[in-house]
Amino acid sequence: MPTPAPDDISIPDAPRVDLGDSARVTAGETATITVTIGNENEIDFRNVTVTLRPPAGNWTVTPADGRRNARSWSRVTLGDVPAGTAGETTWELTVPEGARGEYPLSVYVQYATDPVVGQALRIRTIEVESRDSGGCPGCTILSLDGEPGAPGGAPGSNGSGGGTAVPGSTITIGGTLTNTKAYDFARVETRLALPDDNWTVTSRNGTDVGALRPGESRRVAWNVTVPRTAYGTYDLTAEAVYPTLIDETLVRQNYTLRVEPPAPVCELPPSQRCHLLAFDAGRLHLTAGETTTVTGGLYNPRGYNYTDVAVRLAAPGENWTITPVAGTTAATFDGDRAVRRVAWNVTVPGDATGEYVLRSDTAYNRSGARTNVSFSYPVSVTNGSAS
Repeated sequence: MPTPAPDDISIPDAPRVDLGDSARVTAGETATITVTIGNENEIDFRNVTVTLRPPAGNWTVTPADGRRNARSWSRVTLGDVPAGTAGETTWELTVPEGARGEYPLSVYVQYATDPVVGQALRIRTIEVESRDSGGCPGCTILSLDGEPGAPGGAPGSNGSGGGTAVPGSTITIGGTLTNTKAYDFARVETRLALPDDNWTVTSRNGTDVGALRPGESRRVAWNVTVPRTAYGTYDLTAEAVYPTLIDETLVRQNYTLRVEPPAPVCELPPSQRCHLLAFDAGRLHLTAGETTTVTGGLYNPRGYNYTDVAVRLAAPGENWTITPVAGTTAATFDGDRAVRRVAWNVTVPGDATGEYVLRSDTAYNRSGARTNVSFSYPVSVTNGSAS
C-alpha cells in the first residue's frame, strides 16, 4: 500500500473523555467510575486502550470488568470504537478516608487510525464528599422544580424534580443553579435534553447563564412543548457545565414527566349517560384520507364493580377502517373511579366529508349479568388539517 502524501492525511479529533455522574464519590468508600470514550470523527478508532491513574496518596483503582493488560494494572483494552459512537470502561476506585474536595484523575487514551496512531491525556475532576454528609446536602449544583408552571409565568414550586402535563401543551420546567464551591464559576452553560425529536424546548434564560460567585444562585427555566401524541412517563435531563479548578464538569438532573390526557369529555345528551366511554377530544374531528389515533377513557363515576369490560367502535360507513390499539378488552373496575385508557386507529376514506356518527358497543359484567350498551358519537370529517 503506498504511503499517503502529507496532504492526504486527515488528523482526527482526539477522543472525548467523560466521567458523567460517576465523578462524585464518597470518602472511605469504593466507587464505580465509568469512563466514556467518544469518537466524534468520520473514521474508526481501532485498538483503543484506556489507562486510569488516580490521585497521589492512598487511592487505588482496578478495572471492574477484569479486562486487564499485562503491562499495567490500571490499563484496559477497550477495542474498536467506530465512527460516531462511544465505548465505556468501568473501574473500582477506592477513596481514602480523609479525602475531601476535588482531585485530578488522569485518563490516558491510546488509539489507532489509518495511518495515524494517536494518544490523548485528559485530566478529569473527582469530587469527594464526606461519608456522614447525608448525601452532601447543599452540595447540589443543579436542582429542578416539582410541578411545571404555565409558559411565560413563574416556574413550578421547588419539589421532587417531576410533574405532569397534557398532550400538546407547553409547560415551563424550572430549576436553580448554585455555586457550592469556594471559587468563582467563570461561566455556566445549561441545556435540557428531550425524549425525542417530536418535543421542542426553548430556554427562557439562554444557554449561557454567565458567572456565579461562591454561594450565588440563579434561576433557570425552559419552555417545553409536549407532542400531541405523547402518553405515559418520560425522562427529560437537565445539564449544566461549569469550570472546576482543573477542567470542566458536567452535572445532570433527571426530570420525570407524566403525560396524560385531560379527563374524558362527555358531549352526549343527558338521556345517554356517558358512564363508560368518552373521548379525550369530546366531539371528534377527523380528516378525509388520513389515519388518526382516537384516544379516550373507560370511566366509572358511580363507583360500580365492572368486570370483563370490552368496547368496540363500529364504522359509520364503507371503506372506513377501525383498528384497536390499546385497552379495549378485559378492563375491570373494583368500585374505583380510575380511568382506563383506550385507543383506536381510525382511517377515513378519501372521499368522506361531512357529519357522521360513530357508534360504540360496550359490554360488561355487573352483579352476575352481562350487559351491552351502545352510544352514538358525532364525528366531523373535513379535507385538509383537522380543526
